[in-house]
Amino acid sequence: MMKKQRSNLKRDIRLKSMTPEELASHLNVSERTLAKWRSIGHPNIPYMKVGRCVRYNISDLEDYLAKHTINNVEV
Repeated sequence: MMKKQRSNLKRDIRLKSMTPEELASHLNVSERTLAKWRSIGHPNIPYMKVGRCVRYNISDLEDYLAKHTINNVEV
């Protein structure tokens, strides 16, 4: 793969994914909590791992959060 193609791939991955630090800030939890959740498998938030790098795909996160959102409606 050419160097330019690799840099484009890295840019695309960064634009479409979040680091554990970014997600922790977004969810208002610690990075350590995310690591624990990955370890025990609950909640099962989808992530990808390449080597030691963990990334959360933004569209997977949106789907997960939509699926696990509870709407309480008072009658």
